[in-house]
This record gives sequence, C-alpha cells and structure tokens, in this order.
Amino acid sequence: MSAANTLRTSIQPTDPFERADTDTRLALLWVMAKRLRQISTTAAPAAAFSQVVQGLIRQLHQVKREEQLDVLREMITGDNTRLAEAYSALDANMRLAFWYRLVNNQANYELAAQLGAMQQTEQVTQATADLSRRDSNELFNLFKTAVTDTGAMPA
Repeated sequence: MSAANTLRTSIQPTDPFERADTDTRLALLWVMAKRLRQISTTAAPAAAFSQVVQGLIRQLHQVKREEQLDVLREMITGDNTRLAEAYSALDANMRLAFWYRLVNNQANYELAAQLGAMQQTEQVTQATADLSRRDSNELFNLFKTAVTDTGAMPA
C-alpha cells in the first residue's frame, strides 16, 4: 500500500471532503488553513513565501472582488482557466502554502466574509467540529490530503 493510500485509510474525514460539493470543499480548506494558523507555534511554511505562490495570490487579487470566489471554485475543480491551470501546476506543498498564505492575508476580509457565510452549512459545521478535535499533525495531514485532491487531476 502506498503512503498516500495509508494516509487515506488512516484518516477517514477526507472521504466527506472528496464527496463534498465545491463550496463545501472551499469552506473546509479555508477552515483548515485558519485552524492550522491558530494552533501552529512554528513559523509559516517556507513555501508560503514562494514567488510562485505570491504571484498566484497577486493574480487572484487582480480579479474583481465579486469574482474571486468563483476563481477559487475554478481552482478547486480544475477548470480550464488561466488561474486554475496555474494552481493545478503547483505541487502539494505549494498548494498548502497557497491556502495558508491566502487565508492569513489581511487583505482578504471580503473573501473571508463570503466564506464565513458558506461555513454555516451542516456539513461544514460537522467537519469543523471534527477538525477541532484533531491534533496539529492530524490536521496538517488532512489539509495536505485535501489540497492534493483539488485542481485538475494529472492525465
């Protein structure tokens, strides 16, 4: 059994993530990144300062505010758009850095408010309660598995 398969079988909550609709997946990624920031006593991941990640976030911020949520949805589903393709080209660590950096960027108040409203669904509320019971290692592994499952799938 591969390491990825072992991770998937040992951590069950990714199943609901994989079956969730795009908005729920987006809200859960946001919650996980926020939670990691709250429990982390270490410095931000070095990849969070990557020029590629910074560039992608800058490009997202150049999109009209009312369209940014749609761009994030496209990234998650791997649509055939410029920003979604750039996101899909990132490896798992860079995707982690992208979400970590995006969620913890002070310029995202409006985006955070929109995602906060999305977090009111029963599925997100239940998943958030489960996440709050996890230690930082489990949470990180869940987060990494979740971001690996976003974007376009390799051919």
